[in-house]
Amino acid sequence: MKSRLFFPFQSHSRAVNHAFSTLFDRGLVHRSEGAVNWCCTLGSAVSDIEVDRVEVAGRTKLKVPGYGEEGVEFGVMHDFAYKVEGDQD
Repeated sequence: MKSRLFFPFQSHSRAVNHAFSTLFDRGLVHRSEGAVNWCCTLGSAVSDIEVDRVEVAGRTKLKVPGYGEEGVEFGVMHDFAYKVEGDQD
């Protein structure tokens, strides 16, 4: 039996698009360039209620459940870019 449980943004369903368009038109949601809690492992945004906020002063390793004993590095931002085929810059 196939499970009917799914995360709606994975499928970008018409129902989800319609719901957000309606909420936007009513002024109940807005578009922003604010920070998002992003999980690279899940490839998805994570809710604020799922995030433990911790102040770190620079490069710091913290233990995270499911990531082994060595810890995960926090407090570092990475910036990278890929060349676009056919682009002159």
